[in-house]
Amino acid sequence: MAVFGLDIDPKINRASITWIMTSPRVQANGIGTAMMSYANKMAKDSNMKVIDIAPNHLSAPFFEKFGAKTIKEITDGWGLDMHRVDMELLL
Repeated sequence: MAVFGLDIDPKINRASITWIMTSPRVQANGIGTAMMSYANKMAKDSNMKVIDIAPNHLSAPFFEKFGAKTIKEITDGWGLDMHRVDMELLL
């Protein structure tokens, strides 16, 4: 099982991935890549210029593979030892 949420804000031409999750049983099978491709398409089709992403430090490298750049890091931003990484993916 895998799911994601994408919020689109036409007032500022930005989208944001609000959550993305995959079951450990299906990880490394291309499902995350397929979800990112679909999210990119949805955002582009809606004339968005950027996708904002705020993962933790463990999942940030996944988003880097698609070109997302770190703008800010917040120590313990998602809880103790779960550091928040604010990222932007330019479309």
